[in-house]
Amino acid sequence: MDWVQTDKGNLIPLDPGPEPSGNLVQIQFPPDQPVVRFAIRSDPPEKRRQTHFVTCPEADQWRRR
Repeated sequence: MDWVQTDKGNLIPLDPGPEPSGNLVQIQFPPDQPVVRFAIRSDPPEKRRQTHFVTCPEADQWRRR
């Protein structure tokens, strides 16, 4: 699992590796800091990522309300 900052400054957990059906894309901004944003139609499947909250069996315990 990777922790990555969103384009709004929040940290979220991502499953490792690409996920073609994922709705997030990891970019470098600034060049030395990975950031994720929502995927758009033109983003290739091999660049897409998925939040760990989708696959984690304990996700409800960790979500902020």
